[in-house]
Amino acid sequence: MKKIFIIYSCIFILINRTWGLPMSFSGSQNKEQIEKEKINLILSLIKDKDMISLRKLFIPQIEDLSPTYNDDISDLFNNFPIQTHEIIDIMVYEAAAFGGGDGYVRWNVSALISTNIGELRLRFIDVRKNYKNKKNIGIRSLFLADKHKAAKSDFKFENFQPGIFVPE
Repeated sequence: MKKIFIIYSCIFILINRTWGLPMSFSGSQNKEQIEKEKINLILSLIKDKDMISLRKLFIPQIEDLSPTYNDDISDLFNNFPIQTHEIIDIMVYEAAAFGGGDGYVRWNVSALISTNIGELRLRFIDVRKNYKNKKNIGIRSLFLADKHKAAKSDFKFENFQPGIFVPE
């Protein structure tokens, strides 16, 4: 009886480990794939200078939270005449906060991109869930800079204000 219990326990652990591991790895890969597609879309919209479509990627009240949003998006289009791009590296970190009926889940995304104008660092906060305002999902903040300027900036996801930031 003891042998049967041990055999069943081993089989249970083996099955659990075998089927459990791929699921834990797939979540990270799915996040990166989702955000890689979003990065490609963002860069294509910058290339095409499509202000309306780019606006749809942001949270609904971005213009209220960032009064300079329209000027910032114009600066983004003018400072980055991207024609071709390739994503070199991408990192996605999940962050969440809850309390008092309020809460969110967001993905902090950072990508190194090779373009016709040099290597750029793109960082953005993608709000995936907002428990207080369910419609308030999308890009909250976007940072784009030459990779050397990005390294010198004091950018931190925790302190990143809503809107678009393009360092001088």
